[in-house]
Amino acid sequence: LLEERSYPESGKALWAASWGQAVNDKRIMVKAKVLRALGRVAFTLDKRAFDEVEKLWRYVQSTPQRGNAPLLVDIAWYVEQVKDKRFARPLAEALDEPVSTSNDGTNPPASWWEEKWHLWNESKAGVHAALKALTGEDFPSTEKAKAWIEAHAKEGFDW
Repeated sequence: LLEERSYPESGKALWAASWGQAVNDKRIMVKAKVLRALGRVAFTLDKRAFDEVEKLWRYVQSTPQRGNAPLLVDIAWYVEQVKDKRFARPLAEALDEPVSTSNDGTNPPASWWEEKWHLWNESKAGVHAALKALTGEDFPSTEKAKAWIEAHAKEGFDW
């Protein structure tokens, strides 16, 4: 396994050899396993790398496919290991069960909501574990997590 062969000094090289390679741009599961390896060696992402991981998280959330749930679990596992507070908001936004709240023309089709629900259901345990590792709290909803995060801004949390 990639994560078993990694060592603390290998974080930058591992990032460059994976996320930095154009061949891996669309290979998101490869990127997920790289994050597990980086988490194992407690490698903290710099601003650029964080932005890339957050962009991938948001892409997967906005174009749901249940097969991508392991990616979210791996990102959450990475966050749980390194305790990167920058991920508090994306994790908190993924707490609530997805439900359609609109019947207008902008509402995605039922198939989108079904995939979104499966993505949420298959990643929720990892999301909860990562958020609890970051905050020490087990939030029942995005609303509660948001309030907590906003109240703890002085500790480096940001909504």
